[in-house]
Amino acid sequence: MSKTPSENRKAKARIRAAQYRTKHPEKAKRAVTIWCDNNRTYISEKGKTYRTGLRDKVFAAYGGVCSCCKESEAHFLTAARKERGIGPDRKALPAGAPTYRWLIANLFPDSFHVLCWNCNKARFLNNGGCVHDHADVFSVSKEHARVVKEYGGQCVCCGESRIIFLTIDHINNDGAEHRKSIRQGPPLYRWLIANAFPKEAFQVLCYNCNCGRFHNKGACPHLTSPNAGDRNIP
Repeated sequence: MSKTPSENRKAKARIRAAQYRTKHPEKAKRAVTIWCDNNRTYISEKGKTYRTGLRDKVFAAYGGVCSCCKESEAHFLTAARKERGIGPDRKALPAGAPTYRWLIANLFPDSFHVLCWNCNKARFLNNGGCVHDHADVFSVSKEHARVVKEYGGQCVCCGESRIIFLTIDHINNDGAEHRKSIRQGPPLYRWLIANAFPKEAFQVLCYNCNCGRFHNKGACPHLTSPNAGDRNIP
């Protein structure tokens, strides 16, 4: 199939660019660095569009809803292994775009499915069982329970009150920096207890709202998406 004039021009331009990079590697490297510095917003948005496209393709292939509770808001969903130990090692295949690319390349294996962040975390904490499957399956540490109770006992965004779905959120979106010194989970709970539960920088969110904020520029999809609906799914 013959190429259009536009495609021919682009192909020739790519050849010239490759020849220039080979002949002037340092100049080419500086030019790329300058362009990237001047177009950071554009690069960031293109990257987000690319990752969103991968995510949506994977979610659609696995039904588009949480296989446990039927949550459908994309920002609340993730691709998860049906059983621990299935698929590539997590260190070799980080979550997010690398996992989505692997799933697409491997034609969406049956060993994976879509879960919301709440159900995914509950299954992780309870050896594969979610409270939607087994109402009596609850297992959190004493520190976790104490901290959640001190901060109100329910998600401040959607009102979710089942403790297995609740976590502590950094209100100012500075959790990554804070965790460098104390880590997350039990170390964070112990730090909050030792520091008399500071209220100005922490709050309780369910995992859906917490991860939804992270993937939605700091705003929970309940506040920005008409598809989020009511999170209190029985």
